[in-house]
Amino acid sequence: MFERPVYRTSLLFMTLAVAAGGAWLIAMPRGAPGIEITVPGDAPGVASAARVDGVELLVDINAASPIELAEALPGIGPVLSERIVAYREANGPFARTDQIMGVRGIGPATYERLRPLITVGE
Repeated sequence: MFERPVYRTSLLFMTLAVAAGGAWLIAMPRGAPGIEITVPGDAPGVASAARVDGVELLVDINAASPIELAEALPGIGPVLSERIVAYREANGPFARTDQIMGVRGIGPATYERLRPLITVGE
């Protein structure tokens, strides 16, 4: 006799919680003012990069740590980022961005995806 009202009340509260969570996600701010972050997959075939006040931030493959490489470059996980750092430690700093293809696991297709996102410093 008391099971149905309790069930309905629980269902009502669960529905309200889901609706409130959805509304919060929609209203949630998307980063600090002046910073635009595009996510891989926003536009097929287009590499993404962070921007601050309209200036694209490039990843310096001669200075970035493995964690920075893995977080900033699409398709570069912990294994490849460690290989990039090991390669530059063994062979010296990269003189050109295309030298990253010397790292095992980074071929022409991966390089083309990374090319607009990386630099070898100034």
